Amino acid sequence: MVWRFFFIVMLFAFPLEAKKEHGLSLIGPLKYEKDFSHFEYVNPEAPQRGTFTYGVVGSFDTLNPFTIKGTPAAGLSHLYASLTFATLLERAHDELFSSYGYVAQALEVAEDKKSITFYLRKEAQFHDGTPIQADDVVYTFYHLKEKGLPFFRQYYKDIAKVTALDAQTVRFDFKDSRNKELKSIVGDMPILSKKFLEKNPLDKMGLTPILGSGPYKIDTFKPGHRITYKRIKNWWGDKVPSFQGWHNFEKIDYVYYRDPDVAFQAFKTGDVDFRIENSASRWATQYTFPAVQRGKVVKDKYHHAMPLPMVGLAFNIRRGKFQDRRVRQALALAFDFEWANKNLFYNTYKRIPTYFVNSDLASTGKPQGKVLELLKTYQDQLPREVLTVDFKLPVNDGSGNIRPALQRAKRLLKEAGYRIQNFQFVHEKTGEPLKFEILLNSNSYEKVLQAFIQNLEILGVKAQLRIVDQAQYLNRVQNYDFDMIVHHVGQSLSPGNEQREMWASHSADQPGTQNVFGLNDPVIDDLVEKIIIAPDRESLRVYCQALDLVLLHGWYMIPFWYDDTFKLAYWTHVKRPEKMPLYHLPLDVFWLNNSKENVQSQPGRM
Repeated sequence: MVWRFFFIVMLFAFPLEAKKEHGLSLIGPLKYEKDFSHFEYVNPEAPQRGTFTYGVVGSFDTLNPFTIKGTPAAGLSHLYASLTFATLLERAHDELFSSYGYVAQALEVAEDKKSITFYLRKEAQFHDGTPIQADDVVYTFYHLKEKGLPFFRQYYKDIAKVTALDAQTVRFDFKDSRNKELKSIVGDMPILSKKFLEKNPLDKMGLTPILGSGPYKIDTFKPGHRITYKRIKNWWGDKVPSFQGWHNFEKIDYVYYRDPDVAFQAFKTGDVDFRIENSASRWATQYTFPAVQRGKVVKDKYHHAMPLPMVGLAFNIRRGKFQDRRVRQALALAFDFEWANKNLFYNTYKRIPTYFVNSDLASTGKPQGKVLELLKTYQDQLPREVLTVDFKLPVNDGSGNIRPALQRAKRLLKEAGYRIQNFQFVHEKTGEPLKFEILLNSNSYEKVLQAFIQNLEILGVKAQLRIVDQAQYLNRVQNYDFDMIVHHVGQSLSPGNEQREMWASHSADQPGTQNVFGLNDPVIDDLVEKIIIAPDRESLRVYCQALDLVLLHGWYMIPFWYDDTFKLAYWTHVKRPEKMPLYHLPLDVFWLNNSKENVQSQPGRM
């Protein structure tokens, strides 16, 4: 007994120290050992050569991805996946919730889970040759919160402080240990130069390139037209295991096109090397040009396990006409997915049924078990249907005749206080007709939305499309000056802090957030906080499914469609690894078999 007492005393007198690790996993052991040489989904022998040209539809007017001012150029990112900005850790894309060393060569999670310490590589440096040090990490964190996107203030809300312990060591302290994802979140933070930011604060920058530390730097650019990145010679990260087989292009050239059809023509002529094809009709009918027939262009399609965004028409419920849930549901009934899939999409797509598409976090059917128990705690604040009805989107026969759905929509509008007057629904009390505008920044969805508008007209509701340029669109959306937009709600396999930016009440009236709907609901707020501090995967699943049902029954969006495959097209000089990761499409692991100049001179290019 004495030795046991002595052991306990010694345990508290000298607590077990945390262990330095080469990577971080949120759910279990790491796949790759400490001495791993490269990820399995790369070709470590891939040659590094040539210029890779990628077509982008749209425009850009800033090189600063960290504020709400303007549209950033492709290749820049305010989180990981940036060509120019290094992060503490690099995510592995063939395992869930795992990251490995990037700027940090090692990390240490405290025993109480309330902090994480990173040990920086001495060789890591910015593009001007100055070393990346702990002070840069600290300064970046506070600078992003003060002058960056509103997103950062919420994303980093649960971080109490960041401290430089010495030149190569930095510690993040958390407010508590409940938010397990915080360790991964801080690993994704881009690291900027303190010296640079002191002279060039983010809120004052636009077309001045921000000093980076990643594998590429901006070479040339012309706003709205083109931006080219050049690979850093003898980049400090070349020997980091996480990047063996990556960054195989000497230059990456993003060329901008105003119209998707023009971008496709540029690919056909060989001006663009690679496409991710998002049009089902184009994939089915237009890849018959001579270069495809001669085997010069590859059509490549494969399934992935990535969570997909909820895409659809988002209601701005700040508008009085959309504040009644029955009105939103009625308008959703006029959207005929089956007709669009048959006549426009070659029956390629599936209807989006959830806010957590292609994920085990999605709700299915009526709530049961722990999900039902959780929702019952809010039953006085929720529509009865959330707890009792199996949420189902309308299903039509594809003929274009959706009379049953429109009859149901009419009943809902009458229940919401509308009546028919001169073949149009008007509000009984105000006499205001039910009409609205769908704001777009391109004609990509024009055909399907025109069909939707025709159905609305039959119903007795007037709607119109308004297509504006990118700058005007961005300004109006950031200031919530719209009735309805096409919106993408991206999700990860591990939802966390970003949910505040999407749904929480505090973001409803703050310009530039992802809460484009104007949601201000205490139930949603509470579920979001539960998701953030979920203690385990099962709890996270319960909280996400509950949130999913509340959002679905709220009819805040009219869901579109999805496809769980990547449809890729590229010229034969572009090569990819045989084994691709399930959870990402990293173009930087592709390579060029020959220089583009040699391939372009070959006969049969067209």
